[in-house]
Amino acid sequence: MQMPPEKMKDGGLGAGAIIAADSDSPRGSPMPHYISMVSMSGNEPAEPGSVADAIGDGAPVTRRLVEDHGGTLHEIYLTMGAFDVLMVMEFDSTQACAQAMLAMREQLGGVTQTIEVFPESQWGDIAEGV
Repeated sequence: MQMPPEKMKDGGLGAGAIIAADSDSPRGSPMPHYISMVSMSGNEPAEPGSVADAIGDGAPVTRRLVEDHGGTLHEIYLTMGAFDVLMVMEFDSTQACAQAMLAMREQLGGVTQTIEVFPESQWGDIAEGV
């Protein structure tokens, strides 16, 4: 459900907007945060050594892809379970995040599931609207 802009405390930027002091944003504007879970699994087995080669230097390609779409990759983790990678990112908008995730899918493969998250510092503002 979309709230009318006149009722939004954040000037119509949406519930995911985060004040710059909470987000380390250099521009001083609200920045939504996202978590993306990535599955690298496919039907074909990886070439021997290809996974080790891909992650041996960290994630510079992923970091650059996020930055090319105006985002910041704060954290990236290898995980065990249904997903292989978990990323914590910040983007100017949901559209920028969606474009980055589509570009990631196109360039790197895999399947992503991305959700917008709200830091503890925002919970009071969220609770006021309940």
